Amino acid sequence: MTRAHAPAFTVAFTKRSIDKSGKATLVAASQPGTRAVGMVYRIASADSEALDDAEGRSYERRECFPVICLSTGETIQACTYIARREQADLKPYDWYLALILAGLREHGLYEEYGAPFLDVLFDTDSDTYRETRREALKAFEKAKIGDYRALLRKS
Repeated sequence: MTRAHAPAFTVAFTKRSIDKSGKATLVAASQPGTRAVGMVYRIASADSEALDDAEGRSYERRECFPVICLSTGETIQACTYIARREQADLKPYDWYLALILAGLREHGLYEEYGAPFLDVLFDTDSDTYRETRREALKAFEKAKIGDYRALLRKS
């Protein structure tokens, strides 16, 4: 895995989820110099079908998507998923946004790239039995994050 950025893209929560919340997708940036930062993972080609299923039909898989490795400046051809349709009035759930912030922290990207995510408006998920929420809570527990809501507050 490596840390990388997608030049001329930003992250937006404009992909409508089954639960009607906003999920992350890459969108073309309107401001010059903008870039979306994240992680590039190596996966076996045999696992790509399972990943397609997990991402769902509302995302389009983009092969040969150029990203720049943060440590070397090298261009890497990656695979990514981009929303087929965007809906501007969506908000992510609190736990979903916190997962993104936790991932940035885990990979050493939070200090430099986390601030814009603290300005994202989110909804509190009132469905305490939602499977994806419960999975997220287990991930927070495994990562020893006691109160995921603390990740959503500006310091």
